[in-house]
Amino acid sequence: MIRVCCTVGTWQLVTLAAALQQIGEDLSEASGGPDEVFEDYLVVYETSGVPDAFKETLQQMAEAIWPWKRIIWAYDLLTSNRNISQRQFDDLRQTLRERVGVPPEQVDEVWVCWLTRPAEKLVFETYPTARIQLFEDGLISYIPVPLSKRLKNDEEPPNLFYALRARLRNRLDSVWSVRRYRRGRRQMDPRHLRRIGSAYLQLTPDLPPPETLADIPRRFVDYRCLGEALDRVKPILPWADVTEAAECSGTPDRLLVLGQALSRNGIMSRSEEFGIYRDVVDAILAKGYSILWKEHPRISTPFFADLKVYARSRFPDADERLRQLSIPHAFPVELVADRLCLAGCAAGSSAALFYLKRLYGIPCYTFGAALAPRMKGFDLSMNDIIRRDVPPLDDLPSLLPAVAERSGQ
Repeated sequence: MIRVCCTVGTWQLVTLAAALQQIGEDLSEASGGPDEVFEDYLVVYETSGVPDAFKETLQQMAEAIWPWKRIIWAYDLLTSNRNISQRQFDDLRQTLRERVGVPPEQVDEVWVCWLTRPAEKLVFETYPTARIQLFEDGLISYIPVPLSKRLKNDEEPPNLFYALRARLRNRLDSVWSVRRYRRGRRQMDPRHLRRIGSAYLQLTPDLPPPETLADIPRRFVDYRCLGEALDRVKPILPWADVTEAAECSGTPDRLLVLGQALSRNGIMSRSEEFGIYRDVVDAILAKGYSILWKEHPRISTPFFADLKVYARSRFPDADERLRQLSIPHAFPVELVADRLCLAGCAAGSSAALFYLKRLYGIPCYTFGAALAPRMKGFDLSMNDIIRRDVPPLDDLPSLLPAVAERSGQ
């Protein structure tokens, strides 16, 4: 079986590899015989742009996590642009097919974590006969999936098209596809919905699927598979640099704080985002904790230096109590969290709050309430999920009595 797998980031690569491992184990158990032979191709891209360091980290992780037949960079092909001409549409599909190196009719499955964006729709049209398999992209996999009403009654070309000579049919099908591609906006094409085979998810069964996908078979990916996917990547990490990975002695007092990509994604200005992190740092340090800061993998302008300046103006021991996780921030924090001697983790709207708790039992808190007034649409839906299931940062217990006792006060 030939599978073309698509990933937009480092964590999505981990959930993809876990899903592929899970389906392989399921098929082997069901058949009771030799494992089915898969030929897997990985297409990497990111529609909003990422630093070169992110691309290089993703490449390194991809080489370690799964035996791909080929890893294909498509950052220049798979974008958020849907207003393209017929020629551009055809050229993009042809270039992608050439880079993957497999005739489209031989591709059995395409694996994606998004269903409504132009980039993934282009993949679906590049391999029009392949079954679509969905894997998890954090909380985005549980928000509503809008189905295009404009395309619902526009499923096939008029009968006149089928009366034309057979030698024109491929060209006419292509014309019809680019028309649907442009008209579908950021909604799901009903034709693509019918092609979905299964959804391979981690956060289920706790979170219900979007209504549009309610009838799609779902498979819960065991956290063992997720852990083993992470283990395959860990050898490439710069462990010598992870000075935070010392053995715990006594009660942990370090809180991991995860930065977001809010200004990068246009949700708010950078100054507004910094203001939220400043308040979070203030609250945590005031409760007696130290902070280990982790930047979001996709940002290009980090926040840590500015936070350090602010913390020094408020706390005399800020240099010791506010530190940055020293591995490159493009790596998912789930790779190292179990080595960091953590009292807990705090984030805004990050699915890591679910994964860290379920993988390692790390207590998690959210400052999502501070983000909610600035969010809308899908971002607000994800924020609601976090705030419903993760305790607020205000619930973080204070360590001040313990601090006072240790200092002899």
